[in-house]
Amino acid sequence: MTLRDALSTRDNALNFARLVLAGLVIVSHAWPAGGFGKDPQLGDLTVGSWAVAGFFAISGYLVTGSRMRLSLDQFVLRRALRIYPGFWVCLLVVAFALAPLACLRTGTPFDLERAASFVWANSGAVMVQYGVGGELGKVPYPGIWDASLWTLLPELACYVLMGLVLTWPAARRDVTRTALGVLSALTIFNVASATMGVTRGTTPSDFLRLAAYFAAGSFLWALGERVRVSPRWVLGSIVMLALLVPLGVVDLLGALPLAYLVLAFGASCPVRWGVDRDLSYGVYVYAWPVQQMLVFAGVVRFGPLASIPAAGVLVLPLAWLSWTFIERPAIGLTRRRPQGAGPLHATVRPPVGSGEPVA
Repeated sequence: MTLRDALSTRDNALNFARLVLAGLVIVSHAWPAGGFGKDPQLGDLTVGSWAVAGFFAISGYLVTGSRMRLSLDQFVLRRALRIYPGFWVCLLVVAFALAPLACLRTGTPFDLERAASFVWANSGAVMVQYGVGGELGKVPYPGIWDASLWTLLPELACYVLMGLVLTWPAARRDVTRTALGVLSALTIFNVASATMGVTRGTTPSDFLRLAAYFAAGSFLWALGERVRVSPRWVLGSIVMLALLVPLGVVDLLGALPLAYLVLAFGASCPVRWGVDRDLSYGVYVYAWPVQQMLVFAGVVRFGPLASIPAAGVLVLPLAWLSWTFIERPAIGLTRRRPQGAGPLHATVRPPVGSGEPVA
């Protein structure tokens, strides 16, 4: 079976794959949030960085297909409705629910003006204010209510670039060559930057490296029927990554095999939990604030292996509420036909909840 065939049906495990990746971010962050040292690492990437790379690869695959089906204005609207409503509500929850609770626990005065500033300053998805007041001054990872949200800006930047590039007729006619060209250019630039001593941790460098995973997912979408889901392809990708890990260059050269493995998992995993609901985004945006609250609750004293399941138990209901009452209704706005509208275009995506992963 080809990758396109497996993932073009409504019966796949991409939403479950994204939930697993969000869980890995929780695992990775349990160490710094609880004061147990740096994130666990494999090769040149932390566990959380491996997961984020997988997120970007899946997004690249799904968003490319979405852009090829939709006009630019429809594409922009759907991407905005997928990201912003849930993100804005998360900012409100942190500023006006979690921060006051932390203030009560620490005896710190709640600063209403700073809370409002936290929501307003970050509302564009460019995180410029990570703290609210002084309530996080004495936790192991101080001053930051949601460290995960920095990745939203690179994600949105990839959406914008994808939307613009595939507006060009020549790029739409040959998506395979376009995606390969972008992936190759990013890989060459990232290798050159690393050779010149540019490391992770700078905004341009981090964006370009994440964009390579997004481009790898896009390239795999463009290859269409030529990529197969088979043990041979999976084994080949694992071997490639196994060779890159000890060399410490996965983040420079491993985008394509990593993207294939994540997508192949979504295509072949028999677990269909999450087909009708995508909780991964909610888990991703609420996990770090929950992990900060676990510090105040004293759970971290039992070690990271205790705080990980505790975070999962607490964050899943928040993610379900976000999906049920914020994200899903927002996505549904794009699928309501205006009065007097003509027949639905044949390429309109199925309703959310039909089983198709939400890009």
